Amino acid sequence: MRPADSEKTGMFPRIFTQPRLAALSRQGRIAGRVAATLIMVVAASVAAGSAGAAAARHPADTTTVTWHGPELPPLHSVYLIRMQCPSNFPYLLNQHFNPGSGFRLNPGIQFTDYRSGFDAVALSSIRIPFTRDGVSGHMKVGISGDRDFILNSATNWAWFTSTRFTLIMHCTSDASKGAFERPHDSR
Repeated sequence: MRPADSEKTGMFPRIFTQPRLAALSRQGRIAGRVAATLIMVVAASVAAGSAGAAAARHPADTTTVTWHGPELPPLHSVYLIRMQCPSNFPYLLNQHFNPGSGFRLNPGIQFTDYRSGFDAVALSSIRIPFTRDGVSGHMKVGISGDRDFILNSATNWAWFTSTRFTLIMHCTSDASKGAFERPHDSR
């Protein structure tokens, strides 16, 4: 086979001359610098965006308490642990965080990082006596941790896949934003 034929069929490697190698090396260094600069710009913008989003999610009068639950095998349940808001943010925030999920949750409780088939119930709460606008009642301050699957559990109803989950309690220092429970009507 002649060299002219090999260039057409690709059987022999293309030979680069010294000037061509130097030009490719220069181009590679420039491309590397551009890529590194782009990576730093993207990383900085992501960090700034997540910091801005975190500031938007956590006003000065709120904080979160997080528990990363155990891995739940298929068709298994676990009791939720006792969790209470910290003393400087003592009240559960009166906001629902999983609307449309079918979860039965007190306000201020959120579940994330779970797979399809996951279900949660967080209705048992730690409450303290409280008076708001002249009405005596209770302010919710945490999850009681009662060993009760009806009021306090997480279940993986999936048949073939395990799941993990994260429980987040949103707490506030502002009593007007807290989850206040009025006394039940005795009638």
